[in-house]
Order: sequence, then structure tokens, then C-alpha cells
Amino acid sequence: MRANPERIVIRTTAERKNAIKDKAKKLNMTVAEYMLTMEEKGIIYVVEDVPNLLRQLGGMGNNLNQLTHLCHMGRIKEPEILKQLEANMKGVKKILRSLSLLIARTKK
Repeated sequence: MRANPERIVIRTTAERKNAIKDKAKKLNMTVAEYMLTMEEKGIIYVVEDVPNLLRQLGGMGNNLNQLTHLCHMGRIKEPEILKQLEANMKGVKKILRSLSLLIARTKK
């Protein structure tokens, strides 16, 4: 016996059918997965290339941490650079928090 034995049949126009298929394909989902997710959550967040963005932000944060460390060690003596680096680190952390919250919302 199949895991989901019930079937739903709907009637729609060819244009709407193709639009649904295109959206499901764009999300790497089957039409059934797409329709069931829409029924369950009412919305699907599409955040393209998140892993790459997170990797880049992580790299930026690492570079900023290294520069901040050099400032604290006294190897970089420009006083304004430390303030700028700390401000940049706060910005990176804010972006990472926002992305994490967005990803968490999509998993509910």
C-alpha cells in the first residue's frame, strides 16, 4: 500500500498548470510536494544560494576577526580601523542572524 493513498484532482487552465509546474521545478519539488507545502504553510520562502552566501559571510567574518586580532596585538596601529572593523563585525553578525531566522521560519 502507498504511503499516501488518497488522491486529489483539480481542474485548472493550461497556463495555471504550467505556472504551478514551473514553480515546483524552480524549488526542486514535485508538483505534489509543492501543493502540499502550500496547503500546510501557505507560503514558500525562496532564498536562492543561501549556502554560498553563508560561506561568504563566514569568510568575511573570519577575515574581520583576524584583522581585529591584529589590531589588539598592536600590529595594526591605525586607531580608526579598529572601530571600523568592530562596526563591520556587528553588520556581519546581524546579517547572519537574519538569515538564520529566515531559514528557521522556512523549516517550520
